[in-house]
Amino acid sequence: QLESDIGLVTAQMTSQKLQAALLDAGIAYGALNEASDLMTHDAFRAQTFTNAQGHDLLLAAHPVKWSSDEEQGLARAPSIGEHTVEITNEFE
Repeated sequence: QLESDIGLVTAQMTSQKLQAALLDAGIAYGALNEASDLMTHDAFRAQTFTNAQGHDLLLAAHPVKWSSDEEQGLARAPSIGEHTVEITNEFE
């Protein structure tokens, strides 16, 4: 019922008006309207990832910050079929 009531109120507001109301009330929110908005969001942390073809990609970092000061590196993405034998052997 609460979700329905909130929907009735917020459906009548523009996103700018809703964001202003949340800000005025001290309620935390994150407004992401486009995928490109993620790159400029205050909470976004990026990490470089290498795909199977050796190209570096900028991706969202793991949401957990590790205890060490160094970021945990992401492993290279495997090529299609690279681990097929090992995985198949696990099910035999």
